[in-house]
Amino acid sequence: MNAFINDNWIIFLVTILIMVTGALLEKKNQIISKSLKLEMSRFYILLGVLGISISIANFIALEFFGTWRLMIYVGIVLFILVFAMIKYIEHRKNKI
Repeated sequence: MNAFINDNWIIFLVTILIMVTGALLEKKNQIISKSLKLEMSRFYILLGVLGISISIANFIALEFFGTWRLMIYVGIVLFILVFAMIKYIEHRKNKI
């Protein structure tokens, strides 16, 4: 858990700053509800999920792959393999 916080503290900080800035802008000008057409609760949920998702992806990239570049390469290879399997299954299903 300590490694997770050490790797992602800046992401948490930026997420919290965006939430605070959004709250201030909403109080002053209703920017979030007018331009994004979102309620503040949905705005907070969206930002929270986005921050957590980025933190988890960052942790996986750094701890298991070592770098973002290696994780991206592995992701591309996996995407190609999954896409090829789906096409093969579709082709085989249409053939029968």
